[in-house]
Formats: sequence, C-alpha cells, structure tokens
Amino acid sequence: MGYDPDDKAKLAEMQNSAGPSYMLSLVASLVSAAVLGKIIVIATIHTPLYGMKVGLAVWLGFVTTVQLTNALFSRQPAKLYAINTGYQLVCYLAMGPSWGLGGRNHGVPSLSGLGASHWATQHLRAGLMHGVVSRLKLDPDSL
Repeated sequence: MGYDPDDKAKLAEMQNSAGPSYMLSLVASLVSAAVLGKIIVIATIHTPLYGMKVGLAVWLGFVTTVQLTNALFSRQPAKLYAINTGYQLVCYLAMGPSWGLGGRNHGVPSLSGLGASHWATQHLRAGLMHGVVSRLKLDPDSL
C-alpha cells in the first residue's frame, strides 16, 4: 500500500495529483463547515459550548458511522481508522464553537469568518503532516 521512493514515475504521479486532491479536500471541508454552521443557526445555538456539543453530535452521528463502514469493508487497520476519525473529531470540535460564537449575531455564519480561515489553516497543516509521514516512509499498513 506504501510507495517505493526509488520509483520516480510513481512519485511524480503522486506529486502531480496532490494539488487537486488537497483542493477538493478543502472544498469538502468548507461544505462541511457551512452545513454545520447552518445546523447551529437553525438550532439557535448561541454559545461556543453548545456549538461544540452540536459538532460532537454531528461527528458521532455521521462522520464516525460512515468512516467505520468504510474501514470495515476496506479492511483498514483499527489504528488508521482511529487516526482518521480522531482528526475529524478535532475538526468538528473546533468548528462548533466558532459557529456558536457567530450565532450570537442571529445571522447566518459567513464562510469568510473564523470558520473558513480555520479550515484553510487545518488543511495546510494536514498537507504538511502528509509530507512528514511520506518523508519518514511510514507504511500505512503498520498504523
């Protein structure tokens, strides 16, 4: 499942496909943030704590269940499932309070606010972490 660092063609192919993958991942995260923000506004959540609780509920009810099904059928190692799902937990717990603060204005949260900039930063960090894992030549099957 890993890659051979001596296979220059495969390495070049992976590098060329990374940009579009990160862009689509960023778009998916913005959509996720916007939907969570809409849920928080509809639920009239006005505090960061309750925003975090809604983020936790959405993560538990939707993200973990979908990722668990995927992990089971793709025979993904439990540690890799825990890493991926834990990352998403942190993201949703960070988004919830951001939107909870925005709800104080009784308006629909804007993607140009705290949530969007936070997500852009998170995805840049995720990309950097991916690069570190690749450089350390970690085998995803060993996770």
